[in-house]
Amino acid sequence: METIEETLLELGNNHYLQALGVLLVSLILAKLTDWILTRGLTRLTQKTPSEIDDQMLAMIHKPIYYSVLAAGLAVAVTLVELPAPFGFISFGLIKTLVVLIWLILGIRLILLILDWMTLQPERFHIVQPDTKPLFDISARVILFGGALYFLLIAWNVDVTAWLASAGI
Repeated sequence: METIEETLLELGNNHYLQALGVLLVSLILAKLTDWILTRGLTRLTQKTPSEIDDQMLAMIHKPIYYSVLAAGLAVAVTLVELPAPFGFISFGLIKTLVVLIWLILGIRLILLILDWMTLQPERFHIVQPDTKPLFDISARVILFGGALYFLLIAWNVDVTAWLASAGI
């Protein structure tokens, strides 16, 4: 007959239970991080007369939450010790999802900022309804280029030649 301590030690050596524990802790940490950052930043945004910072703060909730959650998922995958191709694929997919989440946020922020700048022609002379598409497309090209770079790194693709061709 095993004692409770021996049973707990055996459960503690189980990598799947450890991974499950890490996932549960990462869920709590993700919510806590989002809550703390949002609460602190909300106090700052309430002091400004502008609405744009409130909208930006509302947009950043999910990317922060999912990024912390993805970090916990990556640790859980490490604990499970998947066979060679599956571990690599799991990490690549996690990194890809994080890059895509932040890319989408970047695109939404650019649209929000450009719309806001267009509504204030006295402050931002260069951003007008006619020039807004130019800035939008330029920002998207830069964001997609950055996202492509991070996606290639996520899948361990050597980007030296790509950077050299860009003159970097």
